[in-house]
Amino acid sequence: MRIGLGVALLLFVSLVVAPSFEKGKAADKESETIVRLEREWLSAYGRGDLATVDRMETATYTAIDETGQSTKAEQLKSIEQRAKRDLGVTYTYQRQDVRLFGNVALLTGLCAVKIGANEPAEQALVTEIWVKQDGTWKVEHLQEGTLKRL
Repeated sequence: MRIGLGVALLLFVSLVVAPSFEKGKAADKESETIVRLEREWLSAYGRGDLATVDRMETATYTAIDETGQSTKAEQLKSIEQRAKRDLGVTYTYQRQDVRLFGNVALLTGLCAVKIGANEPAEQALVTEIWVKQDGTWKVEHLQEGTLKRL
């Protein structure tokens, strides 16, 4: 009887618990990928790297901040027309969370944004929606709100 119970317990763990653990590991890997891609995307935006920004955003990308809403085309045009292409921007996250919903990910965070050496940093709340298209994560939407100057 004990052997039967042990085998049943082992079968339960291998069929129920192990797949959940693997999903957790896969989700952690996907979350890490999105965080890495987000840093690459923000860095490209700050440097004025149009090709990378364009590649990392969906065709229907939109952004909302204190200046209003913009489309991908408007954003790329504004990068192209910047007097100084490289803004010297840094993002330092105090909190960041990624939640996965199949091929959609929601990234939320609280970060300090600093543009250039002479400007004070601002604390911002960030919400991003990422979508997996053809096996590649791309950013679909950004909403950023400034809380206060630091």
